[in-house]
Amino acid sequence: MSYDLGRKDDAAVSNRSVGRGEEPCPAPMLEHMNPTSSPPPVLNGIGLSKSFGSTRALDAVDIAVGAGESVAVMGPSGSGKSTLLHCLANIERPDSGQVLLRRSAVPTPAARATS
Repeated sequence: MSYDLGRKDDAAVSNRSVGRGEEPCPAPMLEHMNPTSSPPPVLNGIGLSKSFGSTRALDAVDIAVGAGESVAVMGPSGSGKSTLLHCLANIERPDSGQVLLRRSAVPTPAARATS
């Protein structure tokens, strides 16, 4: 199973360019390494979006990872892999969407700092 990060259609190409007017870069793909089992999700990212200025790093990304499941995030430089992982690890706050750990919302970095 693979997921396209950043596009709602079948094309695995992001809608942003690498820089300086170059061709659009392919969106990263998530490859589930254990496709035969489907444990209940332990970690969920729902509708994760993140922009840096006018550059859209994530566009409504959904991901679910079950207990004992291994997931590889692959893609070219600048396609949103690190941004996705930072949002899931609660290092970076997504602009929209939410992260659930065992069905509970994960407090944002700012909320943790004030509690």
